[in-house]
Amino acid sequence: MAIDYQKRDGVAYITLNNPVRFGDLPTDQAWHVQNLINSLLIQTTTDGEEGRRAFNEKRPPNFTGALRRRGEAWPELSEEDAKRLDDAYRSGEF
Repeated sequence: MAIDYQKRDGVAYITLNNPVRFGDLPTDQAWHVQNLINSLLIQTTTDGEEGRRAFNEKRPPNFTGALRRRGEAWPELSEEDAKRLDDAYRSGEF
């Protein structure tokens, strides 16, 4: 499947070209590094959501490389909640 990557913008285009930098690594390690980079791309940009949405709607994606907006910080846990969370973690439930 031939894709014109020159039409792709920003972070996605750069990520697709990163395997070239890992030419000296064994193949399994290069794939591992590439998977890490892809995960980071999906987690930090809106392109992952756009790719899934475009696929489901059967249309070409509009990748922008826009960074996700950070949400509000988690509130501090009360001592009671912290103890319950610690107990659940130690129980092996999670």
